[in-house]
Amino acid sequence: MHELLIREYCTNHPDKEAVGKCHVCGLPYCKDCLVEGPEFYYCKNESCLAMKPESKGRLRSVGCSTFIVVFLLLSVIDSIPLLMLATKQEEKARIEAVGSNIPDMFPVLVTTPVKSSTLPDVAIVFNKDLADYLEAHPGSKFIVPISRVDELNSQLKRFTYDSGFGVGGFSVTKLPGGRQRFKVEGTWDDDRVNIGWYEADSSSFKPIKCVWYFGPGLVMKYTPVIFVFNLVVAFIIMIAWKIVINRQSRYSAQQSE
Repeated sequence: MHELLIREYCTNHPDKEAVGKCHVCGLPYCKDCLVEGPEFYYCKNESCLAMKPESKGRLRSVGCSTFIVVFLLLSVIDSIPLLMLATKQEEKARIEAVGSNIPDMFPVLVTTPVKSSTLPDVAIVFNKDLADYLEAHPGSKFIVPISRVDELNSQLKRFTYDSGFGVGGFSVTKLPGGRQRFKVEGTWDDDRVNIGWYEADSSSFKPIKCVWYFGPGLVMKYTPVIFVFNLVVAFIIMIAWKIVINRQSRYSAQQSE
């Protein structure tokens, strides 16, 4: 509060002795017309009160609100992308090269010619069932017509988890010499990811690598990590926001002096 060197009277109440001056306008006021700020007193004129720095309680409230809003926004915006990124990184770490011992559940795409149709039948067959399937479907091949990939992937949607075939899809790249490189995602359970990479010609295939894992297990593993990450980021943003508000308030106060 600005000290009064001589006796002065309140600007609003001429019959009352002033106890101090407004930090903004500098006019004298009685105690009923002044509002206490963190460091100075301010009169109740709207323009002067607008220059009053936030109190500690108000800053605390602003900080808590900022923290909650930022945390909720982060949870909505980044949780799924971060979870997907973590899952992909985990998937890469779990990929194993396939040697002579091909896993039973290694997924292989097999096409079978269909009479009166240029589009072959297609199925994702697990390695353990492959010999029986080829015996029951003469003329089957391990390559596909590159131009009909989308149609073949649509065909695969007819399979269910209890069909005995892999449920999923594939992508393919053309190689020299009539060979093709495949990535086949074929699982037997909606909670499990099962992927195989291999090269093939019409009559044989050569496994390269594979990966399989329990999908919800990775979700449970990384969700707490992402939760803590969002908490830390929200806390840092809250502190930074409070610092900005404090500096703006102090700057406004200095400008008014």
